[in-house]
Amino acid sequence: EQDADSLQLLHDQAALTVRLLRAGIEHRDLHGGNFLRLRTGELAVLDLQSVVARGGDLTADRRVATAAAARLLRDVVEPQPAHGAALQRAGLLAAAEVAPALSRAAAERARYANGRLYRCLQDGTEFTWRLRWWGVEHRLREGLADGRWVPFGARARQAWLGQRALQLAGDRALFFRGYAQKWWWLGGGGALYVPAASDERIQAEAQAALAGWGRVVTSARGRHAETK
Repeated sequence: EQDADSLQLLHDQAALTVRLLRAGIEHRDLHGGNFLRLRTGELAVLDLQSVVARGGDLTADRRVATAAAARLLRDVVEPQPAHGAALQRAGLLAAAEVAPALSRAAAERARYANGRLYRCLQDGTEFTWRLRWWGVEHRLREGLADGRWVPFGARARQAWLGQRALQLAGDRALFFRGYAQKWWWLGGGGALYVPAASDERIQAEAQAALAGWGRVVTSARGRHAETK
């Protein structure tokens, strides 16, 4: 049975979304994390830089409404019929639009998760990278701390991404603090920066990280099979 509070929150979010659309306002990133419950009990909308004032009643454009519903459903881990019913009661979806919205939400959820995974190869609040004469170095923004670079060959990238996947899943904290990849014309190969630890600990963390990468690959294959 679905939690009544979470369903009510989803309904309230959808109702506010409908009000915005009827006023001709489209928020192109209005997911669950961009609402704030005020002390008065009312909902407020965050991330206003994603707002576009288009004018007219946007609920008449069912593509816009379905896209808005999919964004609200994106953060629901296992959407159930009750979630679709909550959006129907709020007037955001018609009965025939629930299934397409759920399907679109699943696709957006996968893209969002994939984007979070690969942030460890980008410049952001948690990670950073820089070009070196010998290749590219990725690291935690907070620094490398005491440790050393350990060669991992072609498996270095997989382990770096695998430990990020485990971190996002809440299964394991980050152990490797950096990942370096040499230019192919210098022989290629990668290395991971490890903090002061025993060889046994390093090996165990590497195995866990590679297993995490295996989960990423398996999940991607599953999603690909579902789309066939």
